[in-house]
Amino acid sequence: MFGGDGNADGNITGYDKDIIWKPAAGTKGYLNADFNLKDQVENKDKNDVWTDNLNVPEQVPK
Repeated sequence: MFGGDGNADGNITGYDKDIIWKPAAGTKGYLNADFNLKDQVENKDKNDVWTDNLNVPEQVPK
């Protein structure tokens, strides 16, 4: 499982950044947009987690 899948659909795409991360940016809490789980939705979530995992397919067996 890779960080950055804000809507938990098994894909890390622009939707996760635009629809999940952007509206929550600057908020505090363990939210779907807190990709690094550090209790804050910030640029590090997008730059360090989402960007590195963009378009990486889910590897959790079904």
